[in-house]
Amino acid sequence: GWLRPDDIIRQYRFDFTNPLAPEGATLASYWKEAVTSRLLQELADANHTDMLNLLPADAARCIDWKQIAQKARVWRADFREMQPAGATRTPNSNRLKTLRGQLLRQIIIENITRPEQLTSLAGDDYIAVGSDTSTGDIIFHTAP
Repeated sequence: GWLRPDDIIRQYRFDFTNPLAPEGATLASYWKEAVTSRLLQELADANHTDMLNLLPADAARCIDWKQIAQKARVWRADFREMQPAGATRTPNSNRLKTLRGQLLRQIIIENITRPEQLTSLAGDDYIAVGSDTSTGDIIFHTAP
């Protein structure tokens, strides 16, 4: 609806798994074909052969990654928190969102256009430590 300048917008979480689409379909399944088609068109129009996936898992369900992988190499930023004794773990979801946003900002500011450029990247809260070319993961370490 319409908002007035002083209206308060409360935080909300957009849930792609809710059956809110026609015929009780989830939003992810309802949008999957259209979103995938649009991404494939963007890849073709720009002649890109690589794509960086920074989406949270639930939002990534809106994309048919098998179709995308036929046209481009899909890379993923894998953030790992360093723990005592050298162990690592995945940061909590709020921290992941922040780290992905910081990485995206850095990619834009530094005009990074190739995945290889990410493998030596360091930000205020993370540092790239390598990549796994078999999975397309670019591994970043961060402090807890």
